[in-house]
Amino acid sequence: MNSLAKIEPIRGVDAIINDVENINSMCKKLMQTKYYQKMGEDGIFAICMAAKSNGICIQEALNGELYYVQGRVGMGYEAMNKYIRMAGHSVTIKHHDDKSCTLVGRRKDTGDTAEVTYDFNDAKRAGKTYDKHPKAMYFARALSMLKRFLFPDVLTKIYEKGELEDFDKMPVVDWKEEPEPKISTQQAVELAELMCLVDPQVKENALKFIFEKFKIEMIDDLPVKEFDRIKNMLEMRRDEYQKKLAEAEMLNVNAETGEIKE
Repeated sequence: MNSLAKIEPIRGVDAIINDVENINSMCKKLMQTKYYQKMGEDGIFAICMAAKSNGICIQEALNGELYYVQGRVGMGYEAMNKYIRMAGHSVTIKHHDDKSCTLVGRRKDTGDTAEVTYDFNDAKRAGKTYDKHPKAMYFARALSMLKRFLFPDVLTKIYEKGELEDFDKMPVVDWKEEPEPKISTQQAVELAELMCLVDPQVKENALKFIFEKFKIEMIDDLPVKEFDRIKNMLEMRRDEYQKKLAEAEMLNVNAETGEIKE
């Protein structure tokens, strides 16, 4: 029989909980010093967890390599460049001035390459039309973009520092849902005419369904996207009822009471 290979135990939940408890304990101790108080306990914890998950020395992370802004962890472009290269990948500057930056990246493992450019127009679309150090800003944004495109496994869940600062400055937008467009007057008239040609009980049931389903009080307020469905249903009921009337007329029978006419 073949000997069974030794299987290493998978890192369990207990170990993860132990890590969290240790970091929490460290956060409380660090909060006793003025230097770390400005980061806040949440900031220290987030930085430590991000550092641990990305293999970064916690001391270096807390002493300037990582930042915490509005619930996100960021990193300066110098450190980002450092860790990409430490992973064995390469970043080449193809073009760089005070108007744009073009970088070319190559993965060590697969040889895959990517080229990205960040320029004044990109900054303008992002609402950043002025910067004291434009060359540094263009390089930082191009590098961050390249990291997301080509090196997503390096520094996961970590933004470039400048991006974090922009997130912090972004105004809070109150997104209001646009009301659904309603049917036109002509469409409302078309539905009303169809309802006059269906069985009276069908008309009553149809109106009740429409008013309750779409929370409206008038047929004119029906959402336009529902027009075809309601129209098709009414046309089918109209044809059925008109056929019934025609057959009743032929049999000389009142369609509503079923009584034979004199």
